[in-house]
Amino acid sequence: MSQQSAGYGSFDEIQQWNQELGKGRSDTLFAKNKNEKKVDLKDFIIKKVIGKGSFGKVFLVQKANDGKVYAMKSLRKDVILDFDQIESTLLEKEILQKADHPFLVGMEYVFQTEQKIFFVMKFVRGGELFMHLRKSRQFSESRAKFYSMCVAIALGHLHGKKIIYRDLKPENILMGEDGYPCLTDFGLAKILDANEQAYSFCGTPEYLAPEILEEKGHAFPVDWWALGILTYEMIVGFPPFYTGSQNNQRMYDLIKTKPVFFPEAKKHGIAMTEECKDFINKCLSKSATGRLGTKGDIEEILGHPWFNSLNVDEVLGKKYVPDFKPKLSTDVMDVSNFDKMFTSDEAVHSVLPVSTQKKILKVNEKFKGFDA
Repeated sequence: MSQQSAGYGSFDEIQQWNQELGKGRSDTLFAKNKNEKKVDLKDFIIKKVIGKGSFGKVFLVQKANDGKVYAMKSLRKDVILDFDQIESTLLEKEILQKADHPFLVGMEYVFQTEQKIFFVMKFVRGGELFMHLRKSRQFSESRAKFYSMCVAIALGHLHGKKIIYRDLKPENILMGEDGYPCLTDFGLAKILDANEQAYSFCGTPEYLAPEILEEKGHAFPVDWWALGILTYEMIVGFPPFYTGSQNNQRMYDLIKTKPVFFPEAKKHGIAMTEECKDFINKCLSKSATGRLGTKGDIEEILGHPWFNSLNVDEVLGKKYVPDFKPKLSTDVMDVSNFDKMFTSDEAVHSVLPVSTQKKILKVNEKFKGFDA
């Protein structure tokens, strides 16, 4: 394992990886390639940390037998149990397995040890849209329109499968080396039947729709609200109801009551067409029933005049040439488009305490749903 210690991860991370290799059983729960029936931790070499989540880290890994690189999401079972997230984690697995769409990050493998569940996904080399927006501060309206259409198509695909996404934000949009975005992280997604409502208070504060804040029930229109927030943020540089303070309640009040303020081209140096403003305003209708996309979902969204300059089939078929493509080297391990806060991370991965391991073993049957 000497190749791992050459700057790819801290000694503690590598030591933990090695200890995990020999700890208990390792079951393959899913393999996209049906000819490959079994994988486990020893089949992957850890290279970098490229992200962090509530339940664990995301690693850049290389498959030992063929050199292919993947993103591997490590989920600690004890944390999943503590947050009562078995059902949502299982749903995330099912969505990733079914996510055969150009604008969604799909699953390659799922396997588990006694302590953790591992999602192995395509490595999208261009990094988070958040990083690119932070570097540029604002995108041109043309560039934002292209990303909005791709994201809308992805959301429409999920809605067609009765899945509400609920976690749209620049951090959950990855950039392909071809310049096309794709959604990732389905931890807050939920399946909703016709006329069913969800009641969980969840999502990123700046992106929460009024009906989520009011906790009276919400459905698919919250995703179109979030698309309006995203579109505004990409062009202006910050969300429309952002206050800059730590007082979320003040922001929530603005979300529920304040009209959208649009910058003036001469005064603020940010030009927006009337069609763009209209699209954002209609996505950000305070009332879900009157919101763009509520009645006709994706067809209604794509039918808005703002998208008239783009051909949907051309975008979906990736025949459209994007305004921007991430700069990447020929090195397949290039993580320069990922946040250095993650890629330079030297945080210790300690072995789970014996008491925690025993706790997981006592209720490990709760994870049987992952076997299907």
